[in-house]
Amino acid sequence: GGGGAAESILKIDDDHCPNMTKVLSIASTTPRNVARYVGFYRWKGTEYTIMKGADGSIDPYMSGPGYLVSRALAQAVAVDDINHSVLYMPYGSSSEDVDMGKWFAHANRTHPELEFVYEVVKDLIKKVSEGS
Repeated sequence: GGGGAAESILKIDDDHCPNMTKVLSIASTTPRNVARYVGFYRWKGTEYTIMKGADGSIDPYMSGPGYLVSRALAQAVAVDDINHSVLYMPYGSSSEDVDMGKWFAHANRTHPELEFVYEVVKDLIKKVSEGS
């Protein structure tokens, strides 16, 4: 598990386009020991009640239309912490974006070997114009 060649994973909605110059720059400059979570807007998690987890927990997260996670963060969430990640019902929400923030926070607490970085890049993605 986790043995692929990707340096980063981009989650993006189908009505948005990535700024590939930014995406490739971020991916190519992220060291292997950095759990990097990059988006165009960071929610605190306190703005709306629906942002709380099932247990009432609150964690910051990147806005849903698009964000990038580094190989180290993907490895921590999807391989090393797979049991915690798939058994999210007691703490998770109905939003996978909120859950990604919770997984980032959990990995930050449980992987001292990694450096954890939130980064806001305003022009990481853009919305596709209707009719284009």
